[in-house]
Amino acid sequence: MTELVAHRANTPQRLEELVAGGAGWVELDAAAGPEGELACAHEPGEAGAPLAAMLAAAARAGLRVTVDLKCPPGLVTRACEAILAAGLERRALVCGHYERPWDEIRRMLPAALLGWSTPEPRRRDRILRGEELRRELTASAPGLLEAKGLDVLLAHHSLVSEPLVRALHADGKIVHAWTVDRAGRARRLARIGVDAIVTDRPREIAAGLARSS
Repeated sequence: MTELVAHRANTPQRLEELVAGGAGWVELDAAAGPEGELACAHEPGEAGAPLAAMLAAAARAGLRVTVDLKCPPGLVTRACEAILAAGLERRALVCGHYERPWDEIRRMLPAALLGWSTPEPRRRDRILRGEELRRELTASAPGLLEAKGLDVLLAHHSLVSEPLVRALHADGKIVHAWTVDRAGRARRLARIGVDAIVTDRPREIAAGLARSS
């Protein structure tokens, strides 16, 4: 069964709305705030709620969390410490687009899932090279995750194909597709077996998946 991850749960108000809507899994962006502290912000330097406070709120609500490490390398350890302090290690997926000290993260959070998130392809690339990009990712992703000791591939939805899902599942890996806000696209991804869909519209996507089951 494909799970849903609510995207950008970066403010107390957004988190409350998601909990009220029945969300069970949320994504928090861990970035450097204006003063260099860890904040929940989609863009670096953006004012956001403190990461520790948002993790504590997610823990009180019984949520699973994806923590997207958008912070500088020097703050990664502090992000791991905040996850531990909130008691969320066993309910956390820690991921990032860029190179991260995965060995250190694994040492600090041995029970957490760790994942690599693909960069978003440019629109021109999606149009002109979509099938080529999907083949390249299918060929490279299993080895990349294995080499880095990671559990999850978080791929832009345009890069996700049935061969990719099959290849990763054969290696015992997990596939998340992001960011999916169209019901038809979500149904296609669920049919080919993705483990989770990241979405800004969890209630609407959940309703669309329920209608197709």
